[in-house]
Amino acid sequence: VNDSGHLMIRLTDDTLIDTGYVIGADGKDGRDGVDGRDGRDGADGRDGVDGSNGIDGKTPYIGDNGNWWIGEEDTGVKAKTTDFIFNDSGNGTLLLAYVGHDTDVVIPEKATRICEGAFMNNRVISTVEIPDNVTTINESAFENCTSLKEVILPEGLSALGANAFSNCDSLEKAYIPYSLITSEEWEQYTFAHCSSLEAITWGNAAGTVKPGYIPGYSFYECSNLDVDAIPAYIQYIFQYAFAKSGISGELSLTCILDRYAFAECKNITSVIITMYDSMSIRTGVFASCYNLERVEFVIPDVLTGGQYSSTSVVFQIGELAFSGCNKLDTIILPETATVVCEGKTYNVCWAIFSRAFSTTGFSEFTLPANIGHIEAGILDWCDNLKSVYIEATTPPLIVSDGINLFETCYNLEAIY
Repeated sequence: VNDSGHLMIRLTDDTLIDTGYVIGADGKDGRDGVDGRDGRDGADGRDGVDGSNGIDGKTPYIGDNGNWWIGEEDTGVKAKTTDFIFNDSGNGTLLLAYVGHDTDVVIPEKATRICEGAFMNNRVISTVEIPDNVTTINESAFENCTSLKEVILPEGLSALGANAFSNCDSLEKAYIPYSLITSEEWEQYTFAHCSSLEAITWGNAAGTVKPGYIPGYSFYECSNLDVDAIPAYIQYIFQYAFAKSGISGELSLTCILDRYAFAECKNITSVIITMYDSMSIRTGVFASCYNLERVEFVIPDVLTGGQYSSTSVVFQIGELAFSGCNKLDTIILPETATVVCEGKTYNVCWAIFSRAFSTTGFSEFTLPANIGHIEAGILDWCDNLKSVYIEATTPPLIVSDGINLFETCYNLEAIY
């Protein structure tokens, strides 16, 4: 059928015959067929097979080179940490807070001050490296850092706030620089209640030696702390500085001792006190040092200061100074007759105040020839006391407040 609708027949001899039209006219549209019936629902498909477990991810961390690492791979990307919060939107030098979780912390070199409470109550930090640029550590900066084991305060540190390292239960060692000891800005309670603290290393004096001091309660209740000697440049130990600490054996001191400075140090057995200032022994300095057996006083040829009249320098043993030292049975008071103070020669005079040696273990007690002042009760409740020797040729001033001098010495047999 060609394009015109004619049927064309080709014979075997290749003759083409046109037979005319073979395509009829278009028929009419048929009627719509009847709708088919709904097919049946197909059967439910089978459950799919569980997928295999995924590979564990690797937590990124900051490597020693300061880059981000994933596993053992260095990404080469420099980390920008916010563990250290500084003032001035991070551009300042005052360290306001540490918010990291490292056990070994290196404070950035730019820090000049560690502010109040910056590390307070951090239970993770074990060591901290404080840069030499830091001159001030404020109040409670490291208080209650219960895992901190060692601290080296930087040379040049000139201010340490109250409770800066108090209650650091694991702290074992501390280095305290000369610059701090002589700064007059070392505050109280800085290492109080550090029950594991065993040793202190004191900074060496440099250049012209300045007098230093240890503030009140600095090492209060450091029950394992042992100190054999205090550096000679330390001139003053304030109240309760070493009270209830673990100091043991013999202790040598060359400074003024404020009230209760070494009270209840139960392991001290012997004390040698060089009295460069006549006001050396204050109230209760060694009270209740139960194992203290021997005390020796040394008076140098030249004093640095003290209390003196026109003719005499008065060396004082304060109220309750050795009260409760149950084993104390030996005291050596030097026979030094004169000393030089501020270029002038003075006679030596001793003053012993109320209950200075109460409840001690003396069986006999000697008051020196240069005793000038005695208060009643200096030997109260000394149950072992049998003899008292008074070497003074001039009667001392006795302050009794109506109490007999040896009223509670019930076993006293003789006074010579």
